Amino acid sequence: MRKLIILLMSIMTLSCAGQIDSNQIIGSWKLRNVVDNTKMKATDKVTFDKKDSVTVEIFTDGKLFSQMKGKYELNTAKATLTTAYDQGTFTFKIIKLTKEELELENPMTKMIDRYIRY
Repeated sequence: MRKLIILLMSIMTLSCAGQIDSNQIIGSWKLRNVVDNTKMKATDKVTFDKKDSVTVEIFTDGKLFSQMKGKYELNTAKATLTTAYDQGTFTFKIIKLTKEELELENPMTKMIDRYIRY
């Protein structure tokens, strides 16, 4: 009986190990490496709230240049993040999500965007 309990606990631990903690995405993130071909200093900020809203802000020279608001859906079972704006809907594969790092793969281009906590 004791061996059966240990076996069941091991299976439960392994099955939960690959799951994503949806609470870790809440908050603000910035791209680790922003490619900027202008002479202005550009930064970005992506904020996910506890409900389902996402806001993307682009700053140039410290001033807000552009802002998009939309909705997001985090599918922890499939490890995907879907965002929807007026410009369209985008789905990314979640490569990594921790308290400090977020890595998203664009399935169409296979490029990985790396974010750090803002």
